[in-house]
Amino acid sequence: MSGKLASMKILNLTTPLLALLTLLAVACSEAPLRPEAKEATPEARPQPPAATLSLQQAMQLYHSRQWKEAIPALVEVIRLSPEGSRDPLRLLLADALIESGASDSGMTIFDKVKLGSGAAAESRLLQQFLKAQQLAPNDPERALMQLRQPAARVEAIPGYSYLISRYYQLRAALEMQMKQPLQAVSDYIQRHRYLKAEDELLVNERLIWNILTRLPRAQLHQPLPLSRDRSTEASAELLRQWRELVTVHRDYMADPQLLQRELTQWQQRYPDHPISTTLLQEIQGLSQQPPLPTKQIAILLPLSGPLSRAGEAIREGILGGYYLDQERGERSLRFYDTAGDPAQGEVSYHQAVADGCDAIIGPLNKEVLEPLLATIPTLKTESVPTLILNQIEGALPPNIFSYSLAPEEEARNSARFAWDQGYLRAALLLPEDSIGHRLGDQFRLVWETLGGEVVTENYYAPEENDFSPTITSLLKLDESQQRYDRLRQILREKIEFTPRRRQDIDFIFFSAYPRQARLIRPQLQFHHAAELPVIATSHLYSGTADLDHNRDLNGVKFGDMPWILTPDESRAPYPITLTERHRGGMLQRLVAMGIDAYHLLPNLQLLQLNPTRQQQGVSGRLSVNLRQEIERQPIWAQFEQGEARPLPAASAAPAL
Repeated sequence: MSGKLASMKILNLTTPLLALLTLLAVACSEAPLRPEAKEATPEARPQPPAATLSLQQAMQLYHSRQWKEAIPALVEVIRLSPEGSRDPLRLLLADALIESGASDSGMTIFDKVKLGSGAAAESRLLQQFLKAQQLAPNDPERALMQLRQPAARVEAIPGYSYLISRYYQLRAALEMQMKQPLQAVSDYIQRHRYLKAEDELLVNERLIWNILTRLPRAQLHQPLPLSRDRSTEASAELLRQWRELVTVHRDYMADPQLLQRELTQWQQRYPDHPISTTLLQEIQGLSQQPPLPTKQIAILLPLSGPLSRAGEAIREGILGGYYLDQERGERSLRFYDTAGDPAQGEVSYHQAVADGCDAIIGPLNKEVLEPLLATIPTLKTESVPTLILNQIEGALPPNIFSYSLAPEEEARNSARFAWDQGYLRAALLLPEDSIGHRLGDQFRLVWETLGGEVVTENYYAPEENDFSPTITSLLKLDESQQRYDRLRQILREKIEFTPRRRQDIDFIFFSAYPRQARLIRPQLQFHHAAELPVIATSHLYSGTADLDHNRDLNGVKFGDMPWILTPDESRAPYPITLTERHRGGMLQRLVAMGIDAYHLLPNLQLLQLNPTRQQQGVSGRLSVNLRQEIERQPIWAQFEQGEARPLPAASAAPAL
């Protein structure tokens, strides 16, 4: 999006220009910024001064978004302008630098600008916008406060439609980050009025559609919170119409003919709605769009080197899906060995594209993925749909999708499941390592968004055998013991004492590998927490029946793949060599990942356009979110008599 929330690439400025930018850090008084200059009538008049001509040229370049040309023009007009009128121009220069990719230089100049009370409205708006951009990565709440001025004041500024559209875009993005989707949609509706290019309008419409279609029905129709800077009545009416369109699609998507009839009636009811014909056609086509044609699929995996066992497990899963695919036709697979090496990964990708492959699965490891993804946008190969097999930070390029078995996803799913069980107050018991802290962060994020409270958060040393200190702290048994000791000192006599655990938690969210889990669960019971519900990640289950050892886990609930929890049903179509060769839970989970990656590939764009649709896989129910990531909903199980038994489907958490 324009107005990036993350750090950006620094523009390669010439040395003289960098020197001049340093001089521009001096802050002075204000002069209003003017919109695009109108062409003067050819009358006999004195020749305008050089500063005026330079300003007209700089403003034309700025408003036409020719950032790299606008930067030296603005530098020149600042040089020619009086000291007292430079700060508003510095704002424009800072903005142009940021938009061109030189974020650090732009923010350095912005930090030196000081506007007084007499500053023009457009200068004030740009200052607020840039301040919000600066705050957004680390403090989205304060950034959003910067953009809370009433809509009427924003829209009253003439000639600055591009700035106003960015204002609403940033505000909507921050509202999404703060889990306020309806407010975000309202701002995208406001933004629509200030866009001109057809491609920008369509992208904005898709944002509105994708956000609304991902909301549960009850949340979709919640009233918009009242606020003095909310949308006008016209925008509120448009939001109502958008909601109705989403409901129409949900109710009739299974029957293309009925859907077409209802869409036509919706158009007749709202002939002035700004929705494009393109998006309406996409909505109509969601229920009947054929899978993406994939005649030659490239698979980039580490088939040699330290990750070869993982690569082989995924490879066999892909082959298993391929050979059981009754509709594969003339489709073929080509395997490329990345060896887990970044250089080899890039060579393999280029070779796959040169070989004419029309879809790609992989690579797997981040060391190969991150440098490759940095180059893909420059290769002009965005038309090749790619399903990478890991998660990465930041936005994915167009047509690149991410599918992973990341532990963070388990934390998010566990929070939703716990909320569906009716719990409100959580205690976290996690390993003291990077994965444990990532689990804690993601669980807390979703749990608090839903409305729950994390009462306590404790981390244990995974290499230990005695976890009593951590558990007694988690349950506040140490405080109970301290109270007893004080009472005994006061009474000076021996009294009967049974430690009492804290009563302000409803359940424990827990993660451990099998060895630690089989030690920690009995210690929880010993420390008076036998009746406290425990919801765990799948790490505690090896994937193979071990009734004697797993009896210690009785009562623990966890989410896992159908491939692991219902093997008789999920694995039945596949040859026994596929299901038995890779012993151990993680390798079997990678086999399932390979099967689902193969079946996902033709449907990626369909799932992206239709966020309410899910694809049932052997690793779970799969869908595509706004970040082009595959979201995986597991099935849930509970240990009973040492056996992991699936829970009824009604016990599973609904999609958030």
